Amino acid sequence: MAKLPSVSPMLRIAFVSLHTSPADMPGSGDAGGMNVVERSQAAALARLGHQVELITRRSSPDLPDVLELESGVTLRHLTAGPTTKLAKSAIDQHIGEFSAGLRGLGPYDVVHSHHWMSGVAALPAARAWGVPHVQSFHSVAALPGSPLAEGEPPGISGAGAR
Repeated sequence: MAKLPSVSPMLRIAFVSLHTSPADMPGSGDAGGMNVVERSQAAALARLGHQVELITRRSSPDLPDVLELESGVTLRHLTAGPTTKLAKSAIDQHIGEFSAGLRGLGPYDVVHSHHWMSGVAALPAARAWGVPHVQSFHSVAALPGSPLAEGEPPGISGAGAR
């Protein structure tokens, strides 16, 4: 793949993905198109000379704190709630803990949240750092008749429904 021209200045960018790791294989668990989009965007930004940190919830005690996925792209695991896989509808109970951990990492130059839960967690940090916050919702509800993971409601539940 051709290297894209560098853009000045280099930015330190946080991609926040609370409910699923961008490193998870699409089609496994809750991983899907959002994971593909995040990884592709992060790689493209890194090729432009930016540093991108993908930040997600630790879903196993065996996961490293930080893992380099490729040049300019790292994956950071934050502990928020139990270090096990959780249903998406159970993760919103741990948004506050994730948000507190996120605030301890920055500041970044820009924060890009993927999914509404990530936005709820990341917006206070971006405000505290005085940096722009970008939100990509990806989806907010399942289409009628679409398959859901066991125990998942078809729409927003918990904190996002308030």
